[in-house]
Amino acid sequence: VSTQSTGEITDLPEISVSDLRITQKLLTDCLSIDSTKTESTTILYDEDEMQSLYHNCYTLAEIVTAVTEGKADSMCTVVYLLTKVFKKSLPKQEEVDQFISDMAKLSEEKKMQRVTWQLIDPIISILKHSTRNNAENLISCLASIRRNTMLSSPSRENILISCDLITVVEENLHEYIGNFIYKFKHPLAKKCTQLGKCGFILRYRHDRDNHNHTLKLVTDSQYYLGRGVHCHDITSSRDMCLYWNRIITLPDGNEVDTIMPGGWRWWSYWLPYYTKIGSRTGFFVIYNLTDYLVARKTQNG
Repeated sequence: VSTQSTGEITDLPEISVSDLRITQKLLTDCLSIDSTKTESTTILYDEDEMQSLYHNCYTLAEIVTAVTEGKADSMCTVVYLLTKVFKKSLPKQEEVDQFISDMAKLSEEKKMQRVTWQLIDPIISILKHSTRNNAENLISCLASIRRNTMLSSPSRENILISCDLITVVEENLHEYIGNFIYKFKHPLAKKCTQLGKCGFILRYRHDRDNHNHTLKLVTDSQYYLGRGVHCHDITSSRDMCLYWNRIITLPDGNEVDTIMPGGWRWWSYWLPYYTKIGSRTGFFVIYNLTDYLVARKTQNG
């Protein structure tokens, strides 16, 4: 192979048919890979879907139906649906008992993510400040969930992870896209030799035209290059529970740390006389390690 003064390459051998076929296959494979990159995420939160679910569950029976049909797939979601049900009605105790029994069976059958005490305990504490007559009934129901090992998990089985960094990917009149970067080493990733810190990225998108908010766990390893963290395959959105919180000041001067599940301001009904809403104190992921702990216990005999 030689080059002329024009910089053009000369004396190249003719390309065979087999060479063309190989080139075509490589191009096809590359196009296939590129087309799937945007799909290498798993949904953690979709406000449209959650709001639709929230506004269509008015009874305990409707929550059971939503879980049965796979529309509500975690006890965290169920807890927030309960704040709506008890707002609109006052279920009888026998209905609550049946609900707890049904949910325990469904949780075992569907391997649902249980609600952690780190989430349910603050909600119960907030409700104790409520002036609503039905607050005690909701507290009683949540306490029953907390006592049931099929529906809730102790704090020791979960890790609270705060967001380490937020970066802007794209912003215009129609949408905002950002990366929420978390540093987290899963116990199963013991001997990690990859560059950067163990962790994961949640891609946040605000669709300004349709007023929707979504959060997705990025699972494409190529997307993590140059972003300071890498994600192990063992990391799963199924084991994540997302929330942020704000400090609410009550008329008596007491401050309560309210849990904000996505965009729902559920506490606006249960704490109607708040006087001040503080800024966000954090954007957290609670990661459940129950499966790992059970496996380790079995291994150790």
